[in-house]
Amino acid sequence: MAADRRIINPWAWQDAYGFVQANEVSDTQRVLYCAGQVSVDAEGNPLHPGDMSAQIAQSLDKPRAWITWKRFWIMPGSRCRMWSV
Repeated sequence: MAADRRIINPWAWQDAYGFVQANEVSDTQRVLYCAGQVSVDAEGNPLHPGDMSAQIAQSLDKPRAWITWKRFWIMPGSRCRMWSV
């Protein structure tokens, strides 16, 4: 059985760069894969230059937008992994 893939782009600025914010993959369950998030506003402009803690906080707010936009629910037993480099 082939999985279905849907692109999730709550904003439009990334279209000019040829990448997507997240991918929803569904087969027997729905999974949301997100990668490479940075601290930018809705138009793609950098936010909080020189303030790493503010940049991380901004980046961690983005998954909330995808979850709301595609009506995902975080269920008990859900897993979320985030790294900052």
